[in-house]
Amino acid sequence: MRRIGPDHITLASWISVLALLVGAGPARAVPIVPGLWYEALNPGPVGAFSLACAGSCVSAPGSTLAGAPPWTFSSPAAGQTLIVNDGFDYGDIFRVYDNNASIGVTSLSTQFGSCGSDPVACLADPLSSSGSFNLPAGAHSITIQLDQEFNPTGGGAFFFKLVPEPSIPVLLAVGLCTLAARRRGRVG
Repeated sequence: MRRIGPDHITLASWISVLALLVGAGPARAVPIVPGLWYEALNPGPVGAFSLACAGSCVSAPGSTLAGAPPWTFSSPAAGQTLIVNDGFDYGDIFRVYDNNASIGVTSLSTQFGSCGSDPVACLADPLSSSGSFNLPAGAHSITIQLDQEFNPTGGGAFFFKLVPEPSIPVLLAVGLCTLAARRRGRVG
């Protein structure tokens, strides 16, 4: 059997490898779908930006592992709300950026304990850090940074979710239907 070493690699092989490396390019933004909980990782230290969960996270029930940031989407005319909350062990506080501008931080958190792996339970837990960020209509590119860390294990995972705001015509229709129903109840 003949061995193939570096001196036996053909020019075509080198060109193929180079094409793969150049074609890979930078990581592409990952679109986010409203209504789904996403899980992402921030291994720390303080000041580090979050990463994709690829192989580093355990998929929590009710959440989807987020791809690599930035997480992108367009908000409709009525806007949307971005909810971010610490998951698993307490102690992490996160700074949220939209198009490279800080839009706020999640709430203070206790230093010890856990809210578990359910994003809904973690959001409802007053000891877990969370925040809601109103996003106007238009294009958004979200990145999240570890702002403070009290957890002795270092860094951690968090959840985020986009919640669409109801449109003005929908709110008007609901209001008018409610008024009509009340009027019918009084007249008849």
